[in-house]
Amino acid sequence: MKSRIILLFAVISFSSLSFGQINKGNWIVSGNSLLQVSSSKVEGASSSSTTVAFTPSVGYFVADGFSVGLSASLLTSEGSTIYSILPSASYSGTIGFSLFF
Repeated sequence: MKSRIILLFAVISFSSLSFGQINKGNWIVSGNSLLQVSSSKVEGASSSSTTVAFTPSVGYFVADGFSVGLSASLLTSEGSTIYSILPSASYSGTIGFSLFF
């Protein structure tokens, strides 16, 4: 019974997040980040590495459900740093089928 209540709460929580404003003229701002630390030891020698990444993104809805924008990226790993700026396009729409018959 307790697991069903938790599942119901999770479904309600995540379904309320899925109704965003995807109409023409709106902006969308998002991003990702990553921190990865690894260590290994091979017969007397040890090695470690740290990777940090940050990727912000911004877009503008030029039509209902279709946005264009820019995505920037910063990646630092083992003394190297990589910067990039890329164009992005995304479509947010509904799937045209139903799971209920």
